[in-house]
Amino acid sequence: VTSGGCVDTAAAIAITVVNSPPGNPAVFGNNVWNAYAYSDNTFTTYAGYYTEPSLSFISTGQYTTNQSPSSAPSYQGCLVQPTFFSVSFKRTNFTPANYQVDLTGVDDNITLFVNGVQVYIHGCCINPPATINNIWTGYLGISDQVEIRWSQNAGPSIAGMNFTPVIPAPLNPGA
Repeated sequence: VTSGGCVDTAAAIAITVVNSPPGNPAVFGNNVWNAYAYSDNTFTTYAGYYTEPSLSFISTGQYTTNQSPSSAPSYQGCLVQPTFFSVSFKRTNFTPANYQVDLTGVDDNITLFVNGVQVYIHGCCINPPATINNIWTGYLGISDQVEIRWSQNAGPSIAGMNFTPVIPAPLNPGA
């Protein structure tokens, strides 16, 4: 192998150049969260993705508050800096039930969509163990789609939500 005037007897190594990051941000994870990472905080420059298998999650289960989504163990794609990034978590195929959703962490901004309708938005900041309970309650089934959009500015980052099956209150006609 000759390169720049240097000669080496080692075998050549094939290098694959990827023109675009893997994953399709339009696809909702099937009974998992597809976490699509962007290298800006406006969901413009797609960088890659990882999967979150748990229904309820917090980003620190995948990486620290001083890291970015590209530090998640299953991440595939381009490097994302630890500040000024955004993530779109998408999931479908829920076990049919009524769910209560609690916000368990956000730094800096988070928005919850159910079947394309914005049902909740919150700015900075909620850090564990603080939570905001019952930001949304409703039925989710196998064909429902949930998206959580999280944008991070400067400093530490965190995002988390709990999805808890609940028994709906009984109807009391005339009450």
